[in-house]
Amino acid sequence: MASPLNDANHDSTGRVRGIEDLIIVETHSHTLHYRDLDVGDIRVLHILPNTSPYLECRLEHVTLSRAPEYIAISYAWGDVEDKAEIIVDGCKLVITRNLYEALHMLRREGEPESVTVWADAICINQQNTQELSAQVSIMAKVYQNAKHTAAWLGPEMETDHLAVELLQHLVEVKDSESDFIESLVSPNWWEHFIALASVFNGDYWDRMWVLQEVKMGKSVRIYCGARWLPWETYRGVSRAFLRFEFDLRGAFKTTVLQENNTVIWGILCRYGPRTLDLEEEHELLDYLGLCRRKHCTDPKDKLYALLGLLPEAIKSHFRPDYSLSVKKVYTDIVEYILRSTQRLDFLPYATRIELNNKHFLPSWIPDWSVDPEIDLVAIKGKHTASSRAAQFALTSAGSSSRTSGGSHIPVRPLQLEIKAIFIGTVNRVGLQVPHFHFDEDILMAFLHWRALIKELGRADERGALCRTMTMDLVEEWSLEQLTEICFHLFSQKLQSELPHVLLDDELKVCSRAPLGISEAELDAFWSKYIENTCEIRRFFMSKEGEVGLSSPNINLRDVICVPLGCITPVILWPCKGGEYKFVCDAYVDGYMYGKAETEWEKGEKDLKTYILV
Repeated sequence: MASPLNDANHDSTGRVRGIEDLIIVETHSHTLHYRDLDVGDIRVLHILPNTSPYLECRLEHVTLSRAPEYIAISYAWGDVEDKAEIIVDGCKLVITRNLYEALHMLRREGEPESVTVWADAICINQQNTQELSAQVSIMAKVYQNAKHTAAWLGPEMETDHLAVELLQHLVEVKDSESDFIESLVSPNWWEHFIALASVFNGDYWDRMWVLQEVKMGKSVRIYCGARWLPWETYRGVSRAFLRFEFDLRGAFKTTVLQENNTVIWGILCRYGPRTLDLEEEHELLDYLGLCRRKHCTDPKDKLYALLGLLPEAIKSHFRPDYSLSVKKVYTDIVEYILRSTQRLDFLPYATRIELNNKHFLPSWIPDWSVDPEIDLVAIKGKHTASSRAAQFALTSAGSSSRTSGGSHIPVRPLQLEIKAIFIGTVNRVGLQVPHFHFDEDILMAFLHWRALIKELGRADERGALCRTMTMDLVEEWSLEQLTEICFHLFSQKLQSELPHVLLDDELKVCSRAPLGISEAELDAFWSKYIENTCEIRRFFMSKEGEVGLSSPNINLRDVICVPLGCITPVILWPCKGGEYKFVCDAYVDGYMYGKAETEWEKGEKDLKTYILV
């Protein structure tokens, strides 16, 4: 006799199936088979009214330009292992639980009528590479043509109603500085802000495709469960948080979200809607850089998900093709940037700390599929280490071609030959500030870096150290004021955080120096200009006496240079045979704004050839 759990008359929990269940299982036992789409057609999904325990739907082929009214769903796939079944055209279809919940909510919202939607996981045959490529190429139009876009953040959580209440309140007071700040400090709204930070921290905002779906939708509703607010509300409040960042930081200085142990003021200013509220960009590299931390299942979507947002002049160079390798797609990106800009500003994005190279990319081709472990020097300031056009050659299988002369670029370049101004060779490196750090880590790094720079005997050692630690980003104060603030801060923190460390006479004097700056301003300075620039970095010096900050994987004898046509200096690792591997971009004190080119023109620096592999 069969075990109850395996008996056809019992479900997986041991519950005896009723006659209705048996009919459903018997009727809907077939797998859904997709019919091919004609050119210009899409599938829409009709969610039928609630007449059975299953969510029943019907697919229809329609011409996109003449499609009936439909709702385009924007969602995160969620846990791909958490599945649910729906019935489509009488057949079972397995989808992610998160999409199932979105469909279920829209059916309830539309009852008693059927609801017509478009959802990529159902309306595109994901197993047909040719169809997938063709449908992705018109994805932007799918969202443009929709009646509205339903952006599904997920089922309603226990505190989501507090987040919605706060959004509705803040959007009303965002233009009144006094009312907005009063809301920040009011204990009545404390739990609401924590709830909103949790919403902004959701998986939805990290999804790569969401950027196009929200930007292209003509009317976007953001759903927390069954509650929705227009996208404009989320965007308006997010912009207000950025405008009042100083006050937000003061109100929630040490309050962290337990889900990820991140301070909530940082989440509210930097996460959620802020990641979608991007200025209209005109260069492919700008969009790629802004979306580095967004996630997608297929690494090729780091490009394909942007095509609907790009100007036609750029879009025409790329056609979605899921049969291509990731290496080919990412190489094509670099080739296009080289051809169209004649610059090497993509190089900083090839910075890698982890050595995992699953796509077998050369060291100089950015891997857009991985989260950047470190914020690039290139995106921290308006640097222009070289304003000239690049001089380069792409080399494949022993043959090269000079692109700056307009000749042919190989289809699969494996090496990049560049011209760069030699700055120096690394001969000393300082302690690293780790990713997950305490103030003590930065203080110990400061003491070590200060000891190193003293070895140079430079008259401007204090100013050079402070400029380097802040990457010369401080515009509010003169160099003399910056130096006073930095040394005062470090001296004060050393006394409070590391009291066993004896201060030398210079630091003792600095700790007592009056600044006329509030504690809140000093805390903001520490976070913005010290923690933000020193995290996951280490100080270095060259044999030639230059100093800078780089990623932690810099080594002795690495080469410091400024490539022609690159926004920042870079670090190269010498390999066998006279070749080099790209290591990272770097802050090199004094060389962020064209000094290398000036010295080369005067004959004080050499222009050298480097072959990157």
